[in-house]
Amino acid sequence: MGGVRLTDATVLDDGATDTLTGGSGRDWFLAAVGRSGDKLTDRHSTEVLTALRNVASAPVPRGKPVIDSDSDFDGDRSRHAFPTALKPPSAKP
Repeated sequence: MGGVRLTDATVLDDGATDTLTGGSGRDWFLAAVGRSGDKLTDRHSTEVLTALRNVASAPVPRGKPVIDSDSDFDGDRSRHAFPTALKPPSAKP
């Protein structure tokens, strides 16, 4: 059987506190657990809870990004093609 298997390794917590409410019948909750985890409003003892892993926060960018379009640029612009947005500054006379 193909497809994606839903586990604590393939479904990750987004860091936001969610309120989860099941429907009629047996439910399966995929939720963050712990002090600041998701809120489950109607989980019964016969229902399944898969505890999700926390996603690490994305790093905060610092400074301007560096674009290295041609690491072996030797100063001869006639032999190198640069996209317009990445052209090196003109040489000063």
